[in-house]
Amino acid sequence: MNQREAEVKRRIASLVESVEDDQDGSKELFHYVWTMICVRRGLLRVVREVNGNGRTQLVLEEVRTGQHRIVPRPRGLDSEIEGLAVQALARILGEIKIAQ
Repeated sequence: MNQREAEVKRRIASLVESVEDDQDGSKELFHYVWTMICVRRGLLRVVREVNGNGRTQLVLEEVRTGQHRIVPRPRGLDSEIEGLAVQALARILGEIKIAQ
């Protein structure tokens, strides 16, 4: 493992540890990653990012209805880790067998 991979792994571990015993933080992280999956699938569209109080919030628009919603970006989640988290959750969800 090279230095860059080790740094990414450390940042992921730090993010996971930050929400490990924090139910609200854990829900926020999951909700944000789920939302980004919806953005990538074209169900939601990012209208703008709003920065305030040391936090970044995304203003999103539902493609079908045009309704707006605001989703806070979890602290410690940068774009690189966000992409990896979205890929990981999408892979996990894709592996779940749904009874038919």
